[in-house]
Order: sequence, then C-alpha cells, then structure tokens
Amino acid sequence: MSVRAEKFLTRWKSNHVNAATIPQRKSNGKPLANRCLADAKRAGISAKAIKAAADNDLVGYMYDALKNAAEMKLDRLLAQSRLDRFIASESK
Repeated sequence: MSVRAEKFLTRWKSNHVNAATIPQRKSNGKPLANRCLADAKRAGISAKAIKAAADNDLVGYMYDALKNAAEMKLDRLLAQSRLDRFIASESK
C-alpha cells in the first residue's frame, strides 16, 4: 500500500467529508469517491493506490467517513448541551 495514497486519502477526507444524514450518506458516498479519485489522479496518485488505501472499497470508506463525521458532530452537540445545562444550573 502506498503511504502517499494513504496520506492523500486521510487529508482529502478531512477536507471534503462533512456530517451527513443517513439518506445523504447513501447518496453521497459514490460522488465523494469519484471526486476523490479525480483529485488523486490530478495529484499523480493512481486509482488503484487510492482504492488500496481504502481497503479496496472507496465508496464504503466514504460512507463510513460520512457516518463518523455525523457521529462526531452529534457528540459535540450533546457535550455542548450538557455543558450549557451545567452552566445554567450553576448560575441559579
């Protein structure tokens, strides 16, 4: 597996993948994978190397990345809500 492809994929994911609802995840996985492949090609990285960096399932990789981004966003929102409630209770 190409370290360059792995680094590219990780960087690309952090720059292009955002939290998505379940229907959006299902419809956005393939377009994201295609955009990633096109960007990798422009960077001189083969589709084979990118797919290998994604365990040969780039669409699934993007779907999981969308899901993880949504879960992290939910965790942040829940943590903020708890903090807001704590602050409100402390100010009484």
